[in-house]
Amino acid sequence: MMISDGRSQPFLARSVRSNDLDEFSAVIPGGTFGAVALTDQQAFSATVRIVDFGRGLYLRSVQTLGALGIRSSFENDDEETITYLFPAFGSPGLTVDGREVGPGQVITRQRGDTPYFRTAGPQELSVLIVRPDILLKTLSAFGGKDRLRLLQAPARSGAIEPGRLARLKSRHRELTRLQQDWGLADMPATARAVEIVRGEITALVADALLSGETRVDHKARQLQTRSMARIERFIDGARGSAAGLQEMCEATGLALRTVEAIARDRTGMSAQAYFRCRRLGFAREDLLRPTRATSVTDVALHNGFAHFGRFAAYYREAYGETPSETLRRASR
Repeated sequence: MMISDGRSQPFLARSVRSNDLDEFSAVIPGGTFGAVALTDQQAFSATVRIVDFGRGLYLRSVQTLGALGIRSSFENDDEETITYLFPAFGSPGLTVDGREVGPGQVITRQRGDTPYFRTAGPQELSVLIVRPDILLKTLSAFGGKDRLRLLQAPARSGAIEPGRLARLKSRHRELTRLQQDWGLADMPATARAVEIVRGEITALVADALLSGETRVDHKARQLQTRSMARIERFIDGARGSAAGLQEMCEATGLALRTVEAIARDRTGMSAQAYFRCRRLGFAREDLLRPTRATSVTDVALHNGFAHFGRFAAYYREAYGETPSETLRRASR
């Protein structure tokens, strides 16, 4: 649904409910994303609501069922950084790059960064995304030049003070209500209300940044993030091959101990288990887009699974159905 305030680009709202990891990944704006269903959990399901309020303010709400890893690469050509304002308006258990995200933390990532988001189970998260140039202007006006580094390098703020967080949540709820009422409300009045709340939220975010401590990611943490990106690129490039951990270490230049440490820190899994999850994802893509010659056996072998019983068990654990069930449904 779209409305316009007559002066800026239309506001855009989109809601997608999906059991498909690829579809879920494709609707998230701001870069290239990939979702991984972590094993030993419930089957994947998610509802995503994306609202672009124009002039640099976005609202993203995600509800997921089951533990999930989201690998990302921020690629906006027209923005130096993308600024994520968490709080976890929903349930706890979210980690970013291996570190838990607490209520009211601001996390920034530059274009080209590859952070890894992980949930521990069912999660409901609402995120406000404020474009950096908007925040820079407001911070400068408020005298917050010492906080500008938060928007100029991978960094995170301390937790927002409870009173400020309560006010921010209140404005967030107001934005959500406005979005839900678009189909019924008077369009000019709604656009004006959005403009007012947008300004209030930008000021609240800037005020919250000024009130807390800012920490730029340590160089070792940035190096680990870049190493994780190399691991992801290897896994993507190894699709359809029998490559394993040895080839991963050779291709990335990382020792096995290092690969294991990074994988556990970022994904909560061993390197072997994470590699298997990614290959299961590749197999699911093949099964969901079959040709007339596609068979479960061929898909398993193509994606590095020689033991068909284990492949079926791993697959069902991750997706809540057998490979043959996926193939039958996709072939109808």
